[in-house]
Amino acid sequence: MTVVKKSVAACAIVLLAGAVIDQITRQADGGMKALRETTDSSKRKRKEEGSLAERLAKSRDEKPTIDRKAELERLKIVWMENDANKGIITEEHQKLARETAGLLLCGREALELVVFLEANERLIAADVVRDGISAYLASRDDPEARMMLIEMSGENREEMAALRGDPLAWKTAASQRHQLLAEWSKAAGRSCSPETLEELRAGLKDGDFAQEALIGYNSQLMRTDPEAAVTAMVYALQLAHSQLMHSPSGAESIKRLFHEELPPEIDFAKLESLLPAKTTLGDWRPGDDPYRNGREELFRTWAKTDPAAAANHVIAHPDRLGAELMESIVGAYYYQNPNGVVAWISQFPPGPYFDAAAHSAAIYARATSPVETRELIMRIGDPEIREDALRRLAVPSTNPHTR
Repeated sequence: MTVVKKSVAACAIVLLAGAVIDQITRQADGGMKALRETTDSSKRKRKEEGSLAERLAKSRDEKPTIDRKAELERLKIVWMENDANKGIITEEHQKLARETAGLLLCGREALELVVFLEANERLIAADVVRDGISAYLASRDDPEARMMLIEMSGENREEMAALRGDPLAWKTAASQRHQLLAEWSKAAGRSCSPETLEELRAGLKDGDFAQEALIGYNSQLMRTDPEAAVTAMVYALQLAHSQLMHSPSGAESIKRLFHEELPPEIDFAKLESLLPAKTTLGDWRPGDDPYRNGREELFRTWAKTDPAAAANHVIAHPDRLGAELMESIVGAYYYQNPNGVVAWISQFPPGPYFDAAAHSAAIYARATSPVETRELIMRIGDPEIREDALRRLAVPSTNPHTR
C-alpha cells in the first residue's frame, strides 16, 4: 500500500489516538510497577547470595593472585613491541588484548596502560586494549572486575572534582580515565543480572557511570525484550531527571538502545508509544531531550525496513509527533534506495508532512537527482520551507549530511 493510500486510513487512526495513548500509559505504568517488584526481589536474592565483597573473596580463593603492577610493566613493553599503529590489527593483537583484559581487568593498571599507549602515540593499540577490556566485562559476571570499577570510579570522581573550573581539564589524564570508566561501566552493565546491576550502580560514585551501566544492561536486554528495555530506561530517566538533564549519557540513552541488534519482529509502533511526548519534570533543551533523540533514532531504524509504516505512524499521531521526524525517515530511505527517494516522497499527500519530506530531499537527494529534487521542492506549500529547501539545494556538495 502506498503512503498516499495509507494516509487516508491514518486520518481515522488519529481519532482513536487519545484512547490508545491512555491504554499505553497504563501499560507503561504496569511495566514500571513490575520493574519495582523486580528490584525488591533482587534485594532479597542478593541478601541470600551475600554481598559483593563476600562474592569477591570467594572468587579470589578460586584463582591465583596476580601481581598487576609487574604485569603492567611487562605489558607496556609487549604492546610497544607489537605496534598496532600501522592500522592493521591482527589476531595476535586480539589475543594479546584478551590476555591484558584477563590480567588487569579494569583497575588502576588497566587505566594506566591505555593512557601510556595513547601518550606514546600507539592509538590503535590503546583502542584494542580498551575494547578488549570492554569485551571481557560484557562477557562475564566477574565480582573482582566490578569491585575494581567501583573503586576507580570513586578515585576518578575526586580527580575530576579537583579540575573544576579548569578550561583545559578535558585534556588531562583524569579526563581520559573518566571516559574509559564510562565505557567500561556500560560494558559491565551488559553482563549484569538485575541483582548485580542494582549493586553496581549503587556502588559507582559518578552519575554518568551509573547511567552508563544501566544503558549497557538495557542495550543487552534490547536484543531480546525491547519493550522492557525502553520502559526501564524511561523510568530511570524520570527518576533521575535533574541529574541527567544536561548529561550526554542522559541525552543519548534511549537513542543508543536502537544501535543494538534488534529482534526480527520488533514492534516499533509500540516502542514509540512508550516514550513520553515530553518530560513531566521540566523541559529538556532540544539537543538534550532523550525522548526526542530516541524517537529520531527509532524512526531512522524503522524506516530501514518499512519506511511507509514509519511515515504513516508519524502522520497518524500529530498529537505527539511532529513533521520534522520525516527527515529521519527520508534519510534512512535514501541510504536504502537513493535513486527512488524523490519518487517515493512524491506520493505523500499535500501538507506539512509532504513539505517536511520534500525539504529533507534537498539535503539527501540533491547529488543523485538534482532536477527531480528541484521539481519536488517547488511543490512545497509553505513558502518559508520551500525557500529554505531551495537554498539547501543550491549548496554544492556530494555529502547528503552537509547542511
